[in-house]
Parts: sequence; structure tokens; C-alpha cells
Amino acid sequence: MQASFNFVVMPSSSPPRQRGAALLVAMLIVALVASLASAASWQQWRNIQAETDERAQSQAYWLVRGALDWGKIILYLDRRATSNDHLNEPWALPLAEARLSTFLTADHNVSQVDANADMTEAFFNGGVADLQGRLNLTNLVDGEQLDAATVTQFERLFEALNLPVEQVATLARQYHASVRAENADSADSADSEASRTSEIPLTPVCIDQLDWLGLDRPTIERLRPYVTVLPARTRLNLNTAHELVLWAALEGADQAVAARLAAVRETQPFASVANAQTVVGPDVPLNGSTLGVETSYFLVTGRLRLDTLETSDRYVLHRDGNRLRTVRHECEQALQ
Repeated sequence: MQASFNFVVMPSSSPPRQRGAALLVAMLIVALVASLASAASWQQWRNIQAETDERAQSQAYWLVRGALDWGKIILYLDRRATSNDHLNEPWALPLAEARLSTFLTADHNVSQVDANADMTEAFFNGGVADLQGRLNLTNLVDGEQLDAATVTQFERLFEALNLPVEQVATLARQYHASVRAENADSADSADSEASRTSEIPLTPVCIDQLDWLGLDRPTIERLRPYVTVLPARTRLNLNTAHELVLWAALEGADQAVAARLAAVRETQPFASVANAQTVVGPDVPLNGSTLGVETSYFLVTGRLRLDTLETSDRYVLHRDGNRLRTVRHECEQALQ
């Protein structure tokens, strides 16, 4: 007798629609967990990257800040070597971009690459500029009055640069008003009230602030290499001034005289104003109260490039004999 077996497939207790919904919920949970894990991982990476960038920026800032000390050393040694200042001196040579690790040396001239591993791909460059080789805006005011000779110098410079000469009158008037307001005695109620009520601009301390006096940005950029704003009246250095500045500053001189001065000083810098007078001749008298061959104010610039990070800084230094002090942190140069 043969036994027969019948297999019966029992229907699932969960219908297909419920099983599909459960699978979908499971997939959503997996996707949510993956998304949260990805977000947490990205946030952690972002925090690490921000900390790394902040540390690199801090390092770069202090390294660039060291350019100030480098400039002070160069200028201190220069004063010990000679009394006049000219463009053939070590301070006038720009420091070309070089790998920073070449400057970081230990004993026996062994490069400290291991100790400065983060800086191995950092590049540094910098320079020192003579600010008394430029027309000083501060010279526009002498005491309480406008200095007519300086106004004429600025007019000649504007003419040489093909800028509207009539802008000089506005520039001088606005600067004069700002200086008077700044120097007004607070005890004088009349002047104080006038300073508060009239539209008097602030006194600029750098070239980038000349828009306070009514100059537009293209004009400011055109003037940048030839004009400065210093804390006090200064004499123009005949050894370092640009040829256009020389022409603007020498009353009665034509551009040929300025070109001759610039050519002579390249091989034989002037030791005194009298020395320069022999070159221009008696027809162009050189005023020793406004012209000179020494410099007290310099601009020190440092720039560091590290991967995509670029850091730069500029400082105005004042040298009085062998003493050097930082006058100010120079204004940020406007983006082009």
C-alpha cells in the first residue's frame, strides 16, 4: 500500500502590500542613517578644515609680521653705513619670491624642514619703499594756511599724469578744511560748533582714503606710486623721487632737467642738495627746506603665499637716527 502525501502551501499572514511597505520603511531608515552619517562626517571634516585654515592663517600672519622686523634691521644697518638714502642701497632691492624654508636655518646651515613641515610650500616676498620719494599730501598745509608751492607741485603732477588739474583745488581745499577741523581747539565753542555742523571730511591717513576728499578711484590708483600721506611735513628725497615727481617739485624746471637728475643719480647718488644743484645749474634753484637726500619714512611690505592662501601686510616706519618705530599699519589697498 502506497502512502500519499499532499503538501499544502499556506498563505502568508502578511499581504504583499504590507511586505512592500516594510521594505520601503527599512530602505528609508537605511538612507536616513547614511545621510546622518554623511552629514556628521562632513561637519567633522569642515571643523578640521576650518581649524587647519585658521592655524595656517595665524602662522602666515606672524610670518608676514616678521617682515617688519626684517625691514627695521635693514634700515638700521643702512643708517650706520651712510647718512644719505638712494636707490642703490640694499634696502631698495626688492626681495624676490622664495621658498620660506630657505630662510629658516639652524646651526651649521641645516634647513629646519622637519620643524617647519607646514611651511615647506610657503613662499615669501617683500620690499622697502621710500615714502619721501613721493609728494606728501601733508605738505599742502603749513600751519593754518595752504602752502601755495605745494599746491603748484600737485598741479604739475596732475598735469604730467593727464589728470584734471582743477581737481587739485578741491583736494587742497577739502584737506585744509579737514586739518583745521581736526586741530580745532575744543575750548573754542565757535570752531567746535562749526566742525560739528558743517560737512567737513575726515583727514585721510593714507592714499586709499583720498576719496574722502573728492577723488574718484581711477584717479587715486593713478596717483598711488607718486603720492603719500605722512604724519608730518617732509622734504622730497632727490635720490629716490620718480622723474615725474622731480619735475613736479622743481619750480622752473622742465622735464629735461628732471631726466638729467634721474640719470646722474643712477651712477652717482647725490650726497647733498648742493651736489644736485651743480647738475641742474643756477637757473633752477633747489630749496633745501623742501628738498633733501635723506629719508625718515619708509613703507615695508611683506607677502606670504601658502597653497591657496595669500597674506600680505604693510607698515609705515619712521627712522630717527638709529631709532626706528612703527608709525601705523598701512591701509588695505583697494581691490582692482
